[in-house]
Amino acid sequence: MNRLERHPALTLLVVLLALLGLVLFVSEALLRPDSGAEVVGGDSVTDPRRFLPLREWQPYTRFSFGPPETRVASARGELQEVYPLDTDQFGFIEPAVIHQDADVEIVFVGGSTTECMYVMPENRFPYLTGRLLEERLGLKVNGINAGKSGNNTMLSLLATIGKVLPRRPDYVVLMHNTNDLGVLSTHRTYWTEDSNFALVRARERSLETVVRDLRDMAFPYTYRRLRRALRQLGEADIAPSPTTALADEPAAAVEGKAGHRVPTGDAELARMGADFESALRSFVGVVRAWHIAPVLMTQVTLGGSETERAQGLQGAYLAEEQLARGDFTPDSFARTHDYLNAIIRHVALSEEVTLIDLARARQWSDADIYDGLHFLDSGSRRVAEVVATAMETLLRERFSGAVQPD
Repeated sequence: MNRLERHPALTLLVVLLALLGLVLFVSEALLRPDSGAEVVGGDSVTDPRRFLPLREWQPYTRFSFGPPETRVASARGELQEVYPLDTDQFGFIEPAVIHQDADVEIVFVGGSTTECMYVMPENRFPYLTGRLLEERLGLKVNGINAGKSGNNTMLSLLATIGKVLPRRPDYVVLMHNTNDLGVLSTHRTYWTEDSNFALVRARERSLETVVRDLRDMAFPYTYRRLRRALRQLGEADIAPSPTTALADEPAAAVEGKAGHRVPTGDAELARMGADFESALRSFVGVVRAWHIAPVLMTQVTLGGSETERAQGLQGAYLAEEQLARGDFTPDSFARTHDYLNAIIRHVALSEEVTLIDLARARQWSDADIYDGLHFLDSGSRRVAEVVATAMETLLRERFSGAVQPD
């Protein structure tokens, strides 16, 4: 007697389940509408192929990488051979949640200028701001970094909704400008199909995506570690991963992704400014609706600095030859960037939101910024000083009586 004959009931059950699975598979394939969803009575079966992205560093990331050439070529500032970037279980950049019972929690959202990828962890200004406030006020403060390279205001709004609001922090600080400038000058809208910036994304089903999903469910960490080891075996030196080293991209840096580029005249400037203003007001409204205080911060640039011109840094985001690829001159880019900073100031004033005017807070120089846009360790420490001074005023008013005197 074979195994099937010894267990007829189990054999029959397996056959029936297999047949049921086959019937359901064929039924779904035949009945699925082209739109991907069908309303039956009051219910809707939603197709997961269209989704809003949570563009973030993945939770429990452990990553080390070398600086880019523009960082190496910087005439000033400390330089490390390797920069670590780790995240906690929520995808916040470590050090993040220092206190589980913090008196104050401040979350910073933005692009690579908030993320501070090529700054040592203890010098990244979101974290350092918390430490400075603790020293000055005697309170337990979490300064949490939720920045992600390439994000613009609308992508940061999605990240705020998805991972920041559930924490119910006291403040959410937003710093954006250049990435919004890039996507709005290139695509004329935040709702682009460009895979780097798309707000609504579509995922086609294929054998490749099924295998990838199964891989990520079964052994995601083993796969990442093996991929990292194989990549490093093929490199002479440690280098940043091209998929994770995406930085804030001005219009010049996304040349070739859009095809047609709109000239930045006065009418286009007004259109761009109107969309940027709407995005900022959306952020303010959503954060306030959850009884959290929004804070807006202007962004610093050093396009056309003397050191940059003298060294002819190739690949610097605001270098003259790079801007020319995006139909910008140093003057027209600076004018557009200043205009968006002015809109940040206007929204902060009209919405009665705290403004940290980083661009005007001090005379920024090549001692602070290495490629016209991104902070050196020394620059990040100076940003933390500016932010902590602004937040200290708010917190002294809020915690009057509980704050330690100077």
